[in-house]
Amino acid sequence: MSRFYLASASPRRSALLRDWGVSHECLPSRIPEAIRLDIDPALVAQTLAVRKLMAALTREGPARRPCFGLGADTLVVLEGEVQGKPSSPDDAVTMLMRESGRKLQVITGVAVGRFLEDGDEIEKGFEVSTVVMRSFSRDEALAYCATGEPFDKAGAFAIQGKGRALIESFSGSHSNIVGLPRELTLALLRRVGHPGPS
Repeated sequence: MSRFYLASASPRRSALLRDWGVSHECLPSRIPEAIRLDIDPALVAQTLAVRKLMAALTREGPARRPCFGLGADTLVVLEGEVQGKPSSPDDAVTMLMRESGRKLQVITGVAVGRFLEDGDEIEKGFEVSTVVMRSFSRDEALAYCATGEPFDKAGAFAIQGKGRALIESFSGSHSNIVGLPRELTLALLRRVGHPGPS
């Protein structure tokens, strides 16, 4: 059983899996990423990861089984408040200025499944990393937004792109901040019997 589906349209997650030697096909889930602010962000991230995985793998019924699949969701949290993806250029600038000079948590929920004709096995978990943004000006935020990079990113920045210039330091998993924590992902794959990197 070698088919593996990434329930995401994220080029960043797909690139990470390729870098780790995990062959896959992308199968976007297309679900609304509704966030409940009254629930622990780690639980929200894991719940959304499972929902994305199940939506992608059940959309076409049993035709894709047997297979493995992976769903993930990344949240950026500032003092307990989830920073979503910006809805407009103005929203991106406002979000970045709120983050300037402050410490953020980046939480990624990961769900990995093994899907057979007679049942599913799903394992899930989450990873937390910390990002400290340097103090930057509104003009710098505007210039960064003009690159177009922030608009599909949680928290309106990308550590692997031009947004790295706005970051003072980080701790924890770098790949988690990009969108998929390596060690957690590979551990979950092992739990569902995936052979891992090829």
